Amino acid sequence: MALKNLDSVNDMADLSPENIDSISNYFGEMLADRYNGIKTNQVRNIFSSVQSIRTKLKTSKKFTDDIHNELILIKPKLAYAVGRQNKVKPLYELLSKGIQVTVNSKDKEKGLKNFIQLVESIVAYHKFYGGN
Repeated sequence: MALKNLDSVNDMADLSPENIDSISNYFGEMLADRYNGIKTNQVRNIFSSVQSIRTKLKTSKKFTDDIHNELILIKPKLAYAVGRQNKVKPLYELLSKGIQVTVNSKDKEKGLKNFIQLVESIVAYHKFYGGN
């Protein structure tokens, strides 16, 4: 069953590649919507934070306290983006849930890798569907 959000997900490590693809496709298209779309620069801070976390994970090879803290602190960046433009709220809700189920994951490294892939895929689909 193709997912459109993380509402039924309790562990990010359990998310299949197919579900990552279906969620990111849905959100990428929704966020790029011609009339209600958001611009890539509105989520650039979030995306750069995720890239920083990915680099730290590659270096450390494990889910460290530093990675945990940086992951949690993506939430205020998302909240700020929502405060600037309410259109970002669906992304805030999705990624906040994603962060929570990543932090609570049994396999934190795999959960984090899935979270990173989800964010990168949303950005890719956003561009694919004409997002600026």
